[in-house]
Amino acid sequence: MRKYYLEILVFVSGALVMVLELTGSRIIAPYVGNSIFVWSSLIGIILAALSLGYYWGGKLADKGAHDKTLGIIIFTAGIFIGISAVFEKPILGFLSENINDIRIIAPVACLILFAPGSVALGMVVPYTVKLKLTSLKKTGEVTGRLYALSTIGSILGTFLTGFYLISSLGSRNILFLISGLALVLSFALLARRIRGWLPFGLFVLMMTYYLPLTNNLPFLDKDTTYNRVILEEGIDPETSRPILILKTGMIRQSAMFLDKDDDLVYEHTKYYRIAGHFNSNIKKALAIGGGGFSYPKDFLKNYPSAHLDVVEIDPAIIALAKKYFNLSETPRLRIVEMDGLVFLRRNTKLYDAIFMDVVGGDMSMPFHLTTKEAVSALFSGLSENGLVVLNIGSVFDRQRGKFLWAEYNTYKEIFPYVYLFGVADEKDLQKRQNIVLVAVRSDVAPSLTSKDPEIAEYLSHLYLGKFEDAPILTQDFAPVEQYNLGIQKWKN
Repeated sequence: MRKYYLEILVFVSGALVMVLELTGSRIIAPYVGNSIFVWSSLIGIILAALSLGYYWGGKLADKGAHDKTLGIIIFTAGIFIGISAVFEKPILGFLSENINDIRIIAPVACLILFAPGSVALGMVVPYTVKLKLTSLKKTGEVTGRLYALSTIGSILGTFLTGFYLISSLGSRNILFLISGLALVLSFALLARRIRGWLPFGLFVLMMTYYLPLTNNLPFLDKDTTYNRVILEEGIDPETSRPILILKTGMIRQSAMFLDKDDDLVYEHTKYYRIAGHFNSNIKKALAIGGGGFSYPKDFLKNYPSAHLDVVEIDPAIIALAKKYFNLSETPRLRIVEMDGLVFLRRNTKLYDAIFMDVVGGDMSMPFHLTTKEAVSALFSGLSENGLVVLNIGSVFDRQRGKFLWAEYNTYKEIFPYVYLFGVADEKDLQKRQNIVLVAVRSDVAPSLTSKDPEIAEYLSHLYLGKFEDAPILTQDFAPVEQYNLGIQKWKN
């Protein structure tokens, strides 16, 4: 049995490491986002855990290698991964409520949830090498073969998770799956010792999946190819009306009134209505970022003769919008499943207005849509009097709002007129809020007053304070996540 079983064990353990790492990003995304800090923490912590496992596995093997000890190692890995699946919500909830710095939350979360299982999985290869060695003359051959099998398993686990598992099973189910697989693999090596209670342990572990670990559970929690999407019902604090909320990561992307879909829920989306003030002849418009399609529906209602193209990268979100957010395609609405910048580079149309709301799961915009090159593509896609309306979550303060000022100055490099509107309070420099950037292509300075009471109210929030210097964002230099550290713990 051992002639082939140990090779299979090494191969599978290599796959489990990568499945755990990739799934880990979706597990913690609703609490800390999916930024470069999260990936750096995941990769760094798991590499450190594997290194520790390699060391402990080799040291333990030198004391005398036995099948049952290897079985215990695999069994331990399965238990630790199962525990992380059971307790991820209370652990992450506690960390996010008590720690403000994402640079602390992310590595601590990875250390608690994913390091123990990774250490155990790291012990497998060096311990198996010792079991397989029958002659010192073949040390290099045996070691190389087993590490190659582990690496090939990791490659398979990477593609399997990214291309299939996450979008098919969901992140928490994946953790239970690989936990159960590790326990089953250990059973052949530990059959005599744990034959009686292993099935019971597996049953208890799987049943805990259905325990209510937290209050206010969402009615839908779905992993897609691009996001972890959560739908929740709630009450709008401004109107006390029931709403349906779409979240990606920890950010509320869209919302819709449930009693009657007759208005926009979030105030910053209403600011997109000022587009008609800056360009009174909007016939063709583009929205980059669909979400729950709240503003696209509002646009089509307010511009009955206009056409709107909406670019949304995630087809699963489009499907959810059609199912839960009253989205229906019409001849005036074209939905394109594509990355926003890819679309802009391929686009041959000229739009009268472009609306952008592409905030990621950690309140950062995808960096490639923030750069001078991206802004140039936006400019090229506008008609003579066209404009861009962009939502940015930030503060006006220079130190905490580094990204805001970098993005503002990047737009000023391309557009003749750029304005900022503080949705909550344009005079409070420290307040975290939605800030709407309007960039106008026309060479004629637009009016900043209106006889329409609603538009006049939005225009009155024009920022008139000091405009700060900041680096221009480019494809080579766009540290968006780092600049956004000043607005951590954002909540809409």
